[in-house]
Amino acid sequence: MTSRFKFSLLSIVLLALLLPVLDATGGKKEPRGRMNAMEAFTKLPPSVLEMIGKSQRLDMLDYYAADSIAHVRNAHGGESYLISADSTKVEVQVTPASKLSVMVLPWRSSQLIATCYTIGDSIEAQDSWLRFFDTDFREIPSTKFIPLPQIEDFFNVSGKERKKLEKDIDTYVPFPVFLMEFPSSEPVLSISLEIKKLISKEEYDKIAPALKDEIQYRWTGSKFKRL
Repeated sequence: MTSRFKFSLLSIVLLALLLPVLDATGGKKEPRGRMNAMEAFTKLPPSVLEMIGKSQRLDMLDYYAADSIAHVRNAHGGESYLISADSTKVEVQVTPASKLSVMVLPWRSSQLIATCYTIGDSIEAQDSWLRFFDTDFREIPSTKFIPLPQIEDFFNVSGKERKKLEKDIDTYVPFPVFLMEFPSSEPVLSISLEIKKLISKEEYDKIAPALKDEIQYRWTGSKFKRL
């Protein structure tokens, strides 16, 4: 067998091995680290979601895909269930007074996983914790992606009226809390000052006209920018 024939035979074998790969990727290199929100939800580490095990998360997604809501037993003996789930965002009611949202955002050549854990309900003030991870679930400081608002960012007034409002809020609520939400599957974050449930109706009525309902931020591909 000549060397030219050997080379041709080797080329045919290599091409046969490569064809399925080229067909699956369109001849392009598949991006690394790709995942959707549902996959991210199943892979969340215990530091983010200790209450619901991986097998239960998979059951929740299976039932949701079949147009059914699975109420699974969580680590505290209560029930957890999915509120919504798609490729961009998953929201789960962890306990009657806590919920978790998982949002996958395009970032560099991969994705960024944002989690928002909220404690509270329709009666108690809700407080949220926003965290960010790469696709290997290495946590990245939130300050890299969003400058969280201060109380004064929610004021609609200025001058003397603003100073009076600052004084009133300091008096009424020394430790304010913020509710953070992804209202839809769009890459938009909404932040509200949770003050109404912390003070009396009379106190709230005094300051309500000077307060914004919420502040919104849109993801730019590298950070959240205030709208």
